[in-house]
Amino acid sequence: MTVDNPGPIQVSRFFILRKTGNGNFQVVAEIPASGPAVSGFAYQDKWLEKSGVYTYRIEAVNDAGNVVGRSADKTI
Repeated sequence: MTVDNPGPIQVSRFFILRKTGNGNFQVVAEIPASGPAVSGFAYQDKWLEKSGVYTYRIEAVNDAGNVVGRSADKTI
């Protein structure tokens, strides 16, 4: 899953979210937008059912906690 950089937006951190059984998204990881996250990052979700299907989303958040970018949902 990739997120394109839409331009000069101030981002302080990224959230990786997974869709829950009730249709809401839950934060499963928070990654600072400094260091390696500037060029990319990897995350391995744990404790999942092998036969399960999961939907993820990545959100970019600014210092004020506002979502300033969001990926398309990705189901794997």
